[in-house]
Amino acid sequence: MDEVEQGLRDIDFEEVTLEDRIVFVELAVAWQVRRALWAGRFDLAVRLPQCGVQRIARLHESVNGWRPVLLYGVPVSMKRDSRI
Repeated sequence: MDEVEQGLRDIDFEEVTLEDRIVFVELAVAWQVRRALWAGRFDLAVRLPQCGVQRIARLHESVNGWRPVLLYGVPVSMKRDSRI
């Protein structure tokens, strides 16, 4: 994820929108997952998407003031409904 963070710093320009940053994170994480799979690091390939989703949620929160719940689970609450 250090490479993703460095990439976000590299594209830190006024004209780069939130959507541009989100697409960058999605593509960078997808590339990292492929690299992990090629290297046989299945444990890493499983964890990377969640790290990417959490980073996207933080980006969204920094711009819009609220954190969305995204696929792969950005934890909202540890409390579960007992009816489920």
